[in-house]
Amino acid sequence: MLNSSRFFLGFLVFMIIVYGWLLIDLKSCMQIFAPVKNRELGVLEVAQAIILVSIISLGFQQYVRSLMANKVIKIVWALFIIGMGFIFLEEIDYGLHYYDFMKGNEPYSTNLLQSFRNIHNQSDNNKIIKTTVLIPQIIIFGIVPFFKRSIGEIKFGTYYAGFYWTIHFFKLLLTFILSNTLSKGEIENLHQSQTLTEMQELAFYFMLLVFVYEFRAQFQYVGIQFMKNNKV
Repeated sequence: MLNSSRFFLGFLVFMIIVYGWLLIDLKSCMQIFAPVKNRELGVLEVAQAIILVSIISLGFQQYVRSLMANKVIKIVWALFIIGMGFIFLEEIDYGLHYYDFMKGNEPYSTNLLQSFRNIHNQSDNNKIIKTTVLIPQIIIFGIVPFFKRSIGEIKFGTYYAGFYWTIHFFKLLLTFILSNTLSKGEIENLHQSQTLTEMQELAFYFMLLVFVYEFRAQFQYVGIQFMKNNKV
């Protein structure tokens, strides 16, 4: 089985490097990881897209393997692929980020259907979506592992919860430090680029990728056992 604790430790080291860079040289760090003018082409957003594609690919592999299992498992993986595909398309604004870049347009200048660019930035949708995702996220990754409980055959290590809460701690700590050390203009640039938020989002996607990869065999086993026990 995949050694998740080492992957999480490696990502935490990466976070420390990025956050340390933010403290030492805010401008150069943001220019690479989340540019003020167009953060969608920065390292963080590109890395998010790559991880999401990896998650979708993993889901598709499981869907193909489930074709010989039963319809319920197949449907679950199909819904997973659709859900992650939707998130991926929202992240890249349905390809408009790259279209504007290749056409030499100003960032965020092109829309679909006259005024549509994405769903999550419409009205209060972003807040609603994040709140909806946050609740199961806290339960599955932030609470369950501390009690060493399991979901079916899926047994969590405490490092899941440790990683999850460390992400939040780092963001709060950096937000406090930077808000008390930066000038007003620098704070505005940091907020505009959303460097800390994008870093946190990348960590969540990374955690989901590791989770699905580590427990993909168990997901299949739990589904088959459920079908047998309930004679579905």
